Amino acid sequence: MSETDAVVNLKARLVRAVRTATGMHEHLAVPIADDILQCLCEEYGASEVYIPSSKKLKTHVRNRDIRESFNGANHAELAKKYGITERQVRRILCQEKK
Repeated sequence: MSETDAVVNLKARLVRAVRTATGMHEHLAVPIADDILQCLCEEYGASEVYIPSSKKLKTHVRNRDIRESFNGANHAELAKKYGITERQVRRILCQEKK
């Protein structure tokens, strides 16, 4: 895939994401996608950027949310909320200390 194709595909994906997140019509979502793409080009243009898989990103966000929601005694509540075991919650909380 050429760089141009990659940018075109990324723009199309951004338009879909904006539309999905907001319910906007395409003609309103396109300028927002253009702005996002422009920001990405300004920040990361001509460089290689590692983009994690969707699964890794979701796990990272979940773990961050667990750490932020932990009150010192709600292991069971967090385990139930995120569909994981209490042991996994404890492991996630321990990773923060490392």
